[in-house]
Order: sequence, then C-alpha cells, then structure tokens
Amino acid sequence: MLDNRPPSIESILDPTKSQSLVAGQDVPDPSLTTISILASDLSQQGAGRWGGAVRPFLLAQALQRAGYRVEIVGFTGDRHILSAQTDIPIRAIPVEALRWGVLPIQALFRQLQGDIIYAYKLKPSSFGLALLHRLRHHKPVVLDIDDWELSWHGGDEWRYRPSLQQLGRDLLKPDGALRQMDHPLYLKQVERWVPYANHVTTHTQFLQARFGGTCIPNGKDVALFDPSRYDPEESRCRLGLADYRVVMFPGAPRPYKGLEDLLTAIAQLNQPDMRLVIVGGSPYDDYDQQLAARWGSGWCSYQGCLPSKCLLWWPPPTSLLYLNGIPRPLWHSFPSS
Repeated sequence: MLDNRPPSIESILDPTKSQSLVAGQDVPDPSLTTISILASDLSQQGAGRWGGAVRPFLLAQALQRAGYRVEIVGFTGDRHILSAQTDIPIRAIPVEALRWGVLPIQALFRQLQGDIIYAYKLKPSSFGLALLHRLRHHKPVVLDIDDWELSWHGGDEWRYRPSLQQLGRDLLKPDGALRQMDHPLYLKQVERWVPYANHVTTHTQFLQARFGGTCIPNGKDVALFDPSRYDPEESRCRLGLADYRVVMFPGAPRPYKGLEDLLTAIAQLNQPDMRLVIVGGSPYDDYDQQLAARWGSGWCSYQGCLPSKCLLWWPPPTSLLYLNGIPRPLWHSFPSS
C-alpha cells in the first residue's frame, strides 16, 4: 500500500492521464494488460528477502491497485522457491548462479508473459535481458533503478585492467569472473543503455539526476505502520528497551549509511539511557553482526528482522534533536518515511 508518494505509479500508468508509460503510445485498459516485473535475483539474498517486502513487490502491489495484472519473474539459486505472502504470481527459474548461458535465458523468456516488461535494477541480468527480449518480442521495456549498482565496486573510478592470463581465466573458466552476468564490467556498460528503455523510474533524487526518469520513492504500508495500532511502552518492554531513549534505524545496515558515525556520536554523548536500535537485517553480509560485536550492548541494540506484531513505535522526528553534532550528510542515509 503506497501513500503520499507523488507522482504515484498510478499516475504514470493511468490511461486517463496525459502521461503514458511508453512515450508516444496510449496505455490500454489496465485490466487487459499484464506487466511482467523482471527481478533477476529472487533468492533470499535478493528480492526474495524479508518475505517479499521489497521494492518489486511494492511496485507490483501499486500496479495491481491501478488495475493491472502483474507477475514477477526471475532467477533463484535457492532450493526452496520463493513463496511470498502475496497474491502476485511468481515464476522463479532455478539456477546455480547468475552466469551467462543460453538455457536459463531461454527458460526466463518463456516465462515472460507480460505485455510490458518492467526490469527491476540496472543490471544485465534484468534490464539487459529485458532489452534482449524486446529485440524478438517487441514488448515495451520499463526500467526501475533503485540503486547505483556500480557504486558497490567503486563507482565511476572502477576499471578492469586484467593481464592477458587473467583475462583468459575470467573468460574461459566455468566460474570465471566475466561469466557472471552482473560483473562490474557489464554493469558499467549497461548504464549506457538506459536511453533505450521506453521509460525509467527511480526512487531517489540522486538516481533521477544521474539516469533521468520519474522518481517514485519507496512507499511505506501506512496501515501496517500506523502508530495507533501499537502501544509504545508495551513494545519497548517486550524488547527490553523500557528504560532507554531510542534512536531507530529501520533498514539494511550498510557501511556507507553512517551508522558508525551515529554510534560514535552517541558514545561521545555518554548518556547511559540512550540506544541506537537497528531493526532489519543485512542480506548482503554480516555487517550488522559486526556492529553488534564491536559496539556491544552499551550503545547498540540489534533486533534483526522482527515480525509485524513486534514492530516498535516509530519515534517522532523531534525525539532525534538531542543528537547534536552529527554530520548533516548522515541524515540523508535514513530511509524516507
């Protein structure tokens, strides 16, 4: 359920609006249109984490609310196929790894039944394959960019300069680096293909400035996160936080999000009744556990992924004002509310 997110995805897809999903074309009756969201990694480390509470599922729910038929298609390396608690059809193609190969790509294409292909993430394994699919099937391709993928590898400064011997290994070995669909070399190349998308959506102003398109920030389920449904004191007691002032970080902890700066500031304030509460695990690595081990229970309380019945009350912004001296860029790392 998305709320207060102008412009909404419905405004892009609504045939009564002047703006069309595909420039120069009228959007057909939503009920007669199927949209295939191509999320290349449906594993528990990818779009399948957190029970489907990630962006491709939010987009799918918004599209359903607009009247469209939606399916999610992608690869998975998990033994157990993703079964999110939604009414969205999911078609997962089992693979051992995201490597280039004719058979898995053909299997993926057979599952893409949509009239429009909505590629989630600027990766060869999603957007690249969507463009390849369009060459034969002539289906419009919409690209959703929720992250600057190359930033994980050093951004624009990243260079691939192998020796001749290393290049041979990367190309020819079964597990060679260049046989991986989303190797940084291909990530860098696929950025140049963004203009070939029929439309682009992003979720931050940074990504919109870099790649263009329409900004659709990540929405929150305003029914699930309605403070009136929860008792703050009861929630704090249940999690052992009744005696503390809470600064909450909801999301996946990452080194670039400034959590160590925040913990340093809290430690310098040296107020024993203050805790940084991290709610949400990291599907990428053990950085969340590293924070818990380094800072211990003195300043950091790591709650991991909580079921909805254990959601903490979200403190109002004014409760954060006592943290003086925290660098301004830190606040931009917090998820939008």
